[in-house]
Amino acid sequence: MSAEEALLDVAGEVATITLNRPDRLNAWTPVMAELYRRHLDAADADPEVRAIVVTGAGRGFCAGGDMGRKAGGRETDPGRDEPFLGAVHATTVRKPVIAAINGPCAGAGLTVALHCDVRIAAEDAKFSSAFVRRGRIGTPGLPWMLVRTVGLSAAMDVMLAGRTFLAGEALRIGLVTRTSQPGEALADALAYARELATWSAPAAMAALKRAIHDSLDQDYPAALRAGAELLAASRDTGDAKEGTASWTERRPPRFAPLPPR
Repeated sequence: MSAEEALLDVAGEVATITLNRPDRLNAWTPVMAELYRRHLDAADADPEVRAIVVTGAGRGFCAGGDMGRKAGGRETDPGRDEPFLGAVHATTVRKPVIAAINGPCAGAGLTVALHCDVRIAAEDAKFSSAFVRRGRIGTPGLPWMLVRTVGLSAAMDVMLAGRTFLAGEALRIGLVTRTSQPGEALADALAYARELATWSAPAAMAALKRAIHDSLDQDYPAALRAGAELLAASRDTGDAKEGTASWTERRPPRFAPLPPR
């Protein structure tokens, strides 16, 4: 396997980004963060790509920040280094990003997963946010996204206790979307991504993704106004006409790709 710390592979309409330090359970580094950011941007810019899957090489997803890796003559620190903000970059791309959590998902890795749009985890995958047990409060974006994903009480438990828990509990509290048999998370995530690529309009997915993230900071009247504007803008598009025609004709739709940014 390549020595690159993150890999990009495009197969048809699905891009796969693989965190690639399997000997370290894909522990997060500034180099990995920058490659991850670049690969997300490249997949977002590729007109052929309609969905993105993120996974880890070997038996782990991402075991957190690599506290022993040197960067610029000092140890890396996921609570201090600006490059670690790359973990949140998936929210900025227009296309759906699906995390295939194939193994340990901790710390910075949990931040990466939470900023993906959908999370599919192997039943034997382990999760933790042990920052508090190291005298830290977590990577930027983790508390904000966690409380909005699982709610206040569950987020408090995950972060204050810093304990390790399995995918079954992650599913129960809403941290992951679904679980897979051990070894099948990537295959299931790719199948899900291909389903989105086949049946969901890229422009509509991009608009919905932006609207959902915007709504996190909107009151209800503002969200209603924004939703009404999006609905009006989408009503007479080519995709809307094609979606109706494909449903009537009982065939897969032929939606337009996203235009370049």
